Order: sequence, then C-alpha cells, then structure tokens
Amino acid sequence: MPQRVRQIVYPTLGMPALVQPASRFSVLVAADCRPDLSSLEARLELVRAPDHVQHLEVLGLGPHQPEPGLWTVHLRAPAGLASDSWDLVIADDACVSDRQSSAVRVHRTGDSFRFAVLADEQVGDPTGLLSGGEQNGELYPGRGLVDLAERRRLQVREELEFLDPLFVLYPGDLCFGMDYLSEYAAVADRLADARLAVFAVPGNHDAYAVHRVSAQPGWHRQVHKAAFCVGRFSPSSPVDGVAAVGVCVLQRLSDVLDLQLETDGLQAWRGTLGPDSYAFELGGLRFVGLNTYGGSIARRTAVPVSMGRLRDWVELDLLAEAGLDPLLGAPLVDNFGGFLAPSELGWLGQQVASARAANQGLVVFGHHDPSGVYLGELAVRPNEPFGQDPVALGGFEVWNFDQSWDSQPGDGVEIESSTAHTGARLVREIGDQPATLVVGHAHYDSDRLLTTGPGADGPSQLSLVQATTGGAGLARDGAYRGYRLVEVERGQVAQASFEPSLDWASVPLGNLWVEDLPRPDGPPDRAVVSGLPRATTGTLRFELPSSIQGYRFFAQDGDQRTPLPLSDLGFGDAGLVAWVDVELPAARPEGVVARRDNELSRRVVRWEQAQGNEPPRARISFSGRRAPRDGRPLRIRAGRQLRLSALTSDDEAVLLSASWSVGGLALEGLEPRLVVRRPGRYPVRLRVVDDCGAVDEAAVELRVRPALWPWKRQGASHEDESG
Repeated sequence: MPQRVRQIVYPTLGMPALVQPASRFSVLVAADCRPDLSSLEARLELVRAPDHVQHLEVLGLGPHQPEPGLWTVHLRAPAGLASDSWDLVIADDACVSDRQSSAVRVHRTGDSFRFAVLADEQVGDPTGLLSGGEQNGELYPGRGLVDLAERRRLQVREELEFLDPLFVLYPGDLCFGMDYLSEYAAVADRLADARLAVFAVPGNHDAYAVHRVSAQPGWHRQVHKAAFCVGRFSPSSPVDGVAAVGVCVLQRLSDVLDLQLETDGLQAWRGTLGPDSYAFELGGLRFVGLNTYGGSIARRTAVPVSMGRLRDWVELDLLAEAGLDPLLGAPLVDNFGGFLAPSELGWLGQQVASARAANQGLVVFGHHDPSGVYLGELAVRPNEPFGQDPVALGGFEVWNFDQSWDSQPGDGVEIESSTAHTGARLVREIGDQPATLVVGHAHYDSDRLLTTGPGADGPSQLSLVQATTGGAGLARDGAYRGYRLVEVERGQVAQASFEPSLDWASVPLGNLWVEDLPRPDGPPDRAVVSGLPRATTGTLRFELPSSIQGYRFFAQDGDQRTPLPLSDLGFGDAGLVAWVDVELPAARPEGVVARRDNELSRRVVRWEQAQGNEPPRARISFSGRRAPRDGRPLRIRAGRQLRLSALTSDDEAVLLSASWSVGGLALEGLEPRLVVRRPGRYPVRLRVVDDCGAVDEAAVELRVRPALWPWKRQGASHEDESG
C-alpha cells in the first residue's frame, strides 16, 4: 500500500498541528542522514489555493531522542498568517523532500472555541447507498453525483467548511474494510482536499487484519460440502446474505482452506494518516486520542466476502459509468468491539496525571464506548478466534474481553468478564478528573454520564458524547446522519447538543450548502442556503485578484445591501484570499427543517472593488514616540519595555490587522509589547491591512544602546529572540 506518511511524521493528515501566527512549533522528520540546515526550507501552502505561499523561519535542528533517524525541526510561523488549513512542505539539498496535506491549522484561539465531531462514514460500505432516515428536505444539491454515499461525504465537507470549527475530532471508521487500497486512498484524497484540521483515531473498520482465503491442493474434491450455502443468500438483505454465504463456505471447507494476511489495517492507517494514539493541548484542555481497536492480528482477523460489484446485480450500466460500483459484501470478523492493550491504558494514565498536574480538563476520543451499552442493553462479548461467529449472530459488539481464548498471550491482560475488562479500566483510569469522552461506532446519538468511581462529593462522573454516523447505515428508528458541534467556553466543554428542544444532538446533514453565483468580471459571488430551524453563523472564503484599493463585501436582499466585515485576509502570488462571516436566520420558526424551497433561508453575498478607498499609510510608533520618516534610526536603551503602535496618517482608515518583524522576531497586533535585551541594530518592518484589504508597509531601524544600569525582567508579552 502506498505510504503517505513518509518523511514528515508530525504533523500529518490525521494528526495536524495547531499553530498561532508569529509562534514557534516543531516538525518531526524521518531521514537517513542529518538534514542540511543551511539549505533547509519550510513553507505553508493554503489548501486549495497553492499559489498562496507563506515561508517559515527555520530556527534549528536536533535529533529526536530516543528514536534514531528522527529529527526535530524547529520553525517559526510568520505574523499575518490567515486562520485556515495549510499544506506543509519541507525540503533541503541533502535528504529531505516531503509534503503533508492539511497538516497545519492556523488559529488565533484562546480558551473558547468550537470543534466538530464526525464519525463512521465508512467509505465503501454498501449501506451508505441507502436512503431514508434523513432529517432534511432532500433539497441540497446533488452536484451531478449518482452515488448517494459520495454526495453525503461531499455535503459533510462543505457544511463543516462553512461552519468553520477550529478542528474536527474523527473517532474512527473512515473506511469499511473490504478494499483498504482504494478505501484509504479515497479517505486521504478527501481529507487532503478539505479545509479542515482532522484529528482522527481508528475504529474497527479501519483496523481489521484483512486475510484472503486460499485453497489447499485437492480442495475441489470437497466443494460439494458447500453447495447448499448459496441458499443462505437473501436478496431482501444482500449484505447479510453475502456474509451468511461466506460463513457457511468457510465452516464447511475449513479443512482445505488457508487464511493468509493481506493487509493490516492499523499499518495502513499509520502509513496514510499517522499515529493511532496521541495527545495535544489547547485552551486549558488536554485532548487524548485512543486506539480502542487494539490487540493482536489474530484478534482483528477479518475476511472480506463479496458477491461481485453492484453492477453484477443491478442491470443499470449508467451506475458504473457514474462511479457507483461498490463491492456488494462485507468483512467477516468475530471481534469488532473495543479492546485496549495494557500499554495503551498505561499511556492514558500518564495523560490523565499530566492533565491533573496542569489543572486541565480532559477530552478523550476513541471509537468504542467503554461502558459497552448499545440501544440500552449491555453489548460486551468475549474475544473469539476467527470463524466462531464472524457475522455477529450473537449480537452487536461494543466491547470485547479475553475469557476462554487469550487473544494475545503475554500482553498482560488477565481473564476478564463482561463487567471487568479493559473498557472498565479505561473509565476507572480517568477517575475524578473532569472529562468528556467522545465515541462513535453505534450509528446513533447518545449523551449520558458514566460513573468513574467514588469522589469527595459523591460518585465521580464522566460525560459521554456518542456521535451518530456521518454517512453509513443507521442503527435504530429516529436516528439520522449528521455531526456534532461542541462549544468550549473558558476551557470547559459547555455544549455538545445542537438542538435539545428537538432531541437533535447532532446537526442533521443536508440542511446547509453554498452555491456559486457566476459573474462575468471575476470570481463568483456566493449564496448560503439553510434549512435549519435555528440561526446559523459561518464563514465564506473568496479568492480574488490583487487590488490596490481592496474589496467590499455585502449581503444583498433585493435592493437592500448590508455591509459585511472581513474576518481575515491572506495574500498570494496571484491575488488575495478573503474570509467573510455570514449569519443566516432560521429557515422555519416552527422548529422543523425546511421541506420546500420557499421555506429555506437564503443569503446572497457579493463582492465589489472598494472604489474610493484610500489605502492606509503605515506609521510606526515606539512607546508614544513616532519613528522618523526621513530614514533616520530611532534610538533606545536596552532593557526597556517597548510598546509598538501601528498607526496611519489617514484618520478615517480602519485597520484590520498589523504584522511586525523586529530583528527577525515576528509579532502581531496593533500594539504589541516587547523587551530588547541586547544592544545592536534591529530592522523593524510593519505591514498594515485596512478593512477593505488594502495594504501598506513601513520600516525603520531601531538602534539599541547599552543600559545605563542593571536591568531587571519586566512583564513583557514578548522577549527579543534575535541576538
């Protein structure tokens, strides 16, 4: 299987880096030789706008201990970076040349932000072709796609790009497990093209140890034993029917059939998306991603069974021509519930301890619910060797445990039971630490509390957020496809349910879309359409040619024009990229989704050249002293705290942003502060952008003389890093 994680091993497509402008971050690079620091270059390319390039400052290089062949590259992002998803490119003249798509998410977030949860799309799953169970009016555009599953996946991406969460947690089942080569390629291509930072961990469908069946010599003399198995197929339930036929054949011909490992899904995951467990910190929270489908290859053994392509059963050649041609079948597997290796539990314990020591809240995300509950019943089953019950006749599995069969001798897991297993240990490991657990797997929404043990003020409880499927089959009546939006306020998970009054924990898919409105003089205008029963706010991205005067944006409703402010701006070789915040009113005040066109909420957003806008004229001030305009330097003493001020000579100009470089140190803001410790000459550059996107720059030399007395540290927000 082609490797997409080659030399850049962090950040990756499935474990991106969250980076603030003018800040440092590190990249892990795998190389047989030491990268050449003198020729090493690093840059960011805006996703779906590759001409928009920002170069990163290379600060240093060192070996990543204790693993040989790994190198840590220390980088600094420039000021003025737009808040969006970026591709990362690193290359030198010696031994490094690699790219990771959508690997960096630039943000300016504090301790309040929003993230999304998307789960269980299962690329290649035939149940994704089924209609029904939708909480929408089926009005969203088909975009010329016959494949209903692909339409849903594209719809999810476009909705999330408009809603613009800081990142997406994806707790598993991106693939289905029938053909990992094509499935992982499709998943990677889709994520690479999305303007979304996706933190993903594997589910069972991503991590099967896929085996192929081969026949021993003389197998044909035993075929008669399986002749009646064809009668197990049921056209009314083709997926289950294929599985039943496959199990029957395997059991009847077990004496003459051999299983051979073809693809380990966990290895495919690591080579395509990156690590299967990791942690990151943001805004007073520690996020911990777990691989809850661990264990040996024997425990994860699966055999895909197919009765051909859909075209072989449906006499419509147009389906195959339109790309609708999935395998009609399913992977046979005995153990598809959760299971944690002791090493994973030990690592989780370390993360919980670190969160407690740092006074951080905890968000743990993994595929399986460790309580083992499915549709109100306990769905915990023992691990079994392959072939005992590969079609789940014993019932749905949420968690597995070792009992009569030891799935991996020597792994430290003792004899377990339906109530004492690694999932229960996971819950106990979290203990009284304030935590939210995000899971998928069950294909329906559920929010509840799990008891983690006794606490000082009563039983400690863990908040469980179980997300529905984003595109596969549904588990129960009333379930629907969608995704979660989770609000974090002041470092705490504050809201994870979209519309409690309607019992909608997830945002129902298919009620929000963006339409391009072509125009003859440049890039299209945009229309945002909503069928949701509540007001919605999102962000539109416009890619426009360069303009000295900039642009204005407005919402148009008939003859009425409402100005819309820019929320962010980026510049590239071929023009600029503008981000505009848009608010849509509720589609229907009655509290249900729109079912007809005249019930939709629609907002048209147009752009125009900012005729008459005078570009700003940048001026620099140091602690109230304006920099000379005749090229003379400004002189100060070392150790003094400086307040830089971005000014304009036009009193009517409204500045959107200001970015600075002081002796190579990048800063942002209209009035940043810093302390220059060392005497010397420091070039200072300022770039200002007004509210139309017009730009101006100014520069001056700062000459720092030695201090007259020993200086002490002051409470500066930045310290000089240049000398």
